[in-house]
Amino acid sequence: MKSDKGARIAQAILWFAILGATLYMAIHGLSVIVDSTSKIVAAILTGLFGLVGAYVTHVLSVQSQRDAERLRRKQDCYAEIMQRLVPYIRSKGEGADELAPAVLYSYVVADETVAKAICDFTKSRTSDKLDEIVESMRKDLGMPSLNGVAPTTGLLPPPSSVGKI
Repeated sequence: MKSDKGARIAQAILWFAILGATLYMAIHGLSVIVDSTSKIVAAILTGLFGLVGAYVTHVLSVQSQRDAERLRRKQDCYAEIMQRLVPYIRSKGEGADELAPAVLYSYVVADETVAKAICDFTKSRTSDKLDEIVESMRKDLGMPSLNGVAPTTGLLPPPSSVGKI
């Protein structure tokens, strides 16, 4: 009996060892499976989010292109309207202005500082005023200032012919 009891204890210890090893292997195996599964799920979700991100980017890009095209068409329409208004605005006789279409169009599409510079130039056509137009246009386009490196001196007709363009 004693050997029977010792055998049972040995058997119980063996079963506990097998059960412990099995649980350890199962937990370790599940963690490997969970790691693999989580890696697979993460890869699938990454791909899915990548596709969703690409789709949203595409939709926003198409919308931006449509908006830009709509703005361009609107500007073209406004330019045509302004062109048709020119005969009614200082285009004949004394005070006629050949720059009227460009000036009017700039009032529609240009930045406030560009429009003001053009307005100032139409009142007094000097190279300084022309420089202000160039600088304001460069600023509006996001370009650096010329800082007087390329003045417009000499580009305008002599003062005696100003206003006779």
